[in-house]
Amino acid sequence: MSDEFEANLGKELADADKVVILGVGNELRGDDYLGLAVARELEKAISSEKYQVIVAWSAPENFTREIKEASPSLVLFIDSADMGKEPGCIEIIEKDRIANITFSTHNLPLSILADYLTSEVGCRVVIVGIQPDLGGGSSGVEEAVERLAAVLC
Repeated sequence: MSDEFEANLGKELADADKVVILGVGNELRGDDYLGLAVARELEKAISSEKYQVIVAWSAPENFTREIKEASPSLVLFIDSADMGKEPGCIEIIEKDRIANITFSTHNLPLSILADYLTSEVGCRVVIVGIQPDLGGGSSGVEEAVERLAAVLC
């Protein structure tokens, strides 16, 4: 995780009044569980009223009512994303890059959900991708979960 990533994410979080964090993924599909693992760590560690953590599984669109009710200024998606990087690489995925990134298990593309939330809730949406180990066996992805959870805490 780069210093630039941490600085950019820190700025996004500092500028927000209320943050909803959604961990996205599927535990039955290899490293697609990474977003869920980060969300579970955050559920245990975050006690601030500023943050609401949702373990959204592979259908984050099912939580739009909860997100609207929370009225966040920032929604943060955390998900496995094949960005063609080293396993465990963590990046903020800009909206214009979403079409070039593979998110494997969503019922609805995150770009469509991000547009919907921006329009309906009036919030910013940030997508954080964690590069999975497509070949299996890398400890880099487990370390990435721990590092990202620590940064967000």
